[in-house]
Amino acid sequence: MAQDGTAAKSPELSAGSVRCLAAAALRPEEAAGAAGAAGGPIRVQVLCRKPAREGSKDRRTALRISDGCHHILALLAEDIKDPQEGSVIELLEWSCGMHEGLQAVFVEDWDQTSTECLGILGQPVAVPLEVPPSAPQTSAFEAPMAPAAKCQPLCEKPRPVASPMRSQSQASFHPDTKSLASPHAVAAMMPASASLPVVPIAELSSFMQRCRVMVRVLSKSEMKTFNNARGPGKLFSVDLMDAAGECVRAACFNAAADKYFGMLQIKKTYDINGASVKPGNPRWCRYPFELTIEDRGTSVVALPEDGSIPPMPYKFVPLASLGTSPAGSSCDVMGVVHSVEEPVSIATRNQGPRQRRQFLIVDSSQASVSVSLWGEKADIQFGVGSVIFIRNAKVSDFSGRSLDLNAGSFLEANPDDKRAFQLKAWYQGGGKNEPVRFTLTTGQSSTRGRKRSLAEMQQEDGLLRLQSDGSEKAHTVHYHRVSPVTVTAVRNERAPFYWGCTQEVIGMESKPRMCNKKVENGQCAGGHICPEPAARFNLNLTLSDATSSVRCRAFGEPAEALADVPASEFAVLENERLTGSIHAEKAYMRIFSNMLRRWSLTLKCRKECFEGRERVQISVENCSPVDFVSEGKEMAAAVRHALGIKESESMRTPQMLIERSRGAEGTVVVNARV
Repeated sequence: MAQDGTAAKSPELSAGSVRCLAAAALRPEEAAGAAGAAGGPIRVQVLCRKPAREGSKDRRTALRISDGCHHILALLAEDIKDPQEGSVIELLEWSCGMHEGLQAVFVEDWDQTSTECLGILGQPVAVPLEVPPSAPQTSAFEAPMAPAAKCQPLCEKPRPVASPMRSQSQASFHPDTKSLASPHAVAAMMPASASLPVVPIAELSSFMQRCRVMVRVLSKSEMKTFNNARGPGKLFSVDLMDAAGECVRAACFNAAADKYFGMLQIKKTYDINGASVKPGNPRWCRYPFELTIEDRGTSVVALPEDGSIPPMPYKFVPLASLGTSPAGSSCDVMGVVHSVEEPVSIATRNQGPRQRRQFLIVDSSQASVSVSLWGEKADIQFGVGSVIFIRNAKVSDFSGRSLDLNAGSFLEANPDDKRAFQLKAWYQGGGKNEPVRFTLTTGQSSTRGRKRSLAEMQQEDGLLRLQSDGSEKAHTVHYHRVSPVTVTAVRNERAPFYWGCTQEVIGMESKPRMCNKKVENGQCAGGHICPEPAARFNLNLTLSDATSSVRCRAFGEPAEALADVPASEFAVLENERLTGSIHAEKAYMRIFSNMLRRWSLTLKCRKECFEGRERVQISVENCSPVDFVSEGKEMAAAVRHALGIKESESMRTPQMLIERSRGAEGTVVVNARV
């Protein structure tokens, strides 16, 4: 009797009402008329609730309501209060329709029936997306009332409910308050096998837990591994484009990454059904929203090429324009491979050894630029004379101007495109023999960095960040080529060398190198025992040019090039000088005076924290005497480029410089010989 009394007091739900709401077969006035006859309005249970996101334009609260048999999405009007999760409410005013591709009920007014936080009543499943024509259209007054069930608090034993991970007969629901409130709980109530309507990428929003898109794959990243609090994992991402040309990024994790990495191919089209939607993280995704393709909750089907989705989009720019493109920007380029190197292994700071392959491309703008391929992209097969299309290449200031291919980039060799045929015809018709007017990549790693003055170098180094800042995209090191620059002072208050460790360690490109750390009492700071250390320069220099002055240090080979003497010989000379040798003193001073001249230097700038203060540490990475001939030719080429003089007109350059440099009043005269 106690159980019967308890059951009688439990709230009853209007079974069948959600299916009628989805079919738009039930209106508020019909329910009101039925209330007098049947004795009650439409009663539903609130399974979960998602308040509007702060800053979102749509301020409505999203609910998942159930009649004990089916559940459906509901949106509350902005000016009414939100019900509690697990409570039973009465719908007073509403309308039905579609919201972002999903059937929804737009609630304008409701009344509280039970404020108690109840467990799931009945065994609700997702309402069918379409009501079959043969299905009877049950009206409100014909809808039977769901039998009352004894409810338990949300924290107690679970009740079965539909889940995309299992069939309806085996599904289970863990009704804790947190899972009911999460967006994933709402998405989990929809069967994985349900075929969702196709949604344009432009209409994705945070209210849409799952979606279906028909897209073309624009790019695919490498398979990456990671470790977090939940253990190791793997992931890869793809950039997708729909028929309207809108783009979004999709990510696959762990089992889904293994399942779809080989299936998803660049330039192919797919029907992706059931992918979850979340706001894009600006650190990793440049789009407003990001999709997650799951192992069981998502289906991916390859589509035939029918022309409904546009082909791979390219917005090519001439190679000559890259000289004015800011470092870090992205662009699409096409060119002909002029030279190509074999892949080499490069030791990177964060990802260990990686394969890198460099090649040089040219185009009809008579410019050339170096391109670097990393990882799996280094294995792409092509040769000299191949036409290359590159999408989303990253502009780098390495060695002047160069291009890198990152995770969002795509390279296509010898594409079936009329633009490729035209470029190939230009190259074979004499373009490969034409002089290159704009050599954007000036050298290899020994001379890396674009040529700058000291003032320009200091201005750019103001953007450097500490290594421990946590910003993934922050620059921590800059390389600058400064030529000519004058060494105006070398500090010699103490010996300009130290005794370094000769123990071999693994360095860049997995090659052995000496430890070089300072040895004291037979042991270096790295813990190596070194009975016979080697002398190593540590020069403290002052550099000056027409714009500014800086202080820097020089170690190892660059310092020996400055001193023009090995460090071991200088150490012997220092010992002789300390014993009072006049000859050694003269030789000592001659070495220092020979450093005080103009040099061509490559400087490495890195921000560090010293005694609680941030500063930029500058060191010499490469040193060579100034080649005045090449410097003059480079300056002359820059002048010709600024005045728009072609290479074929170089014989008449002096006269053209005079003519083109005259001002509006004809008062400027240039006496130039190139």
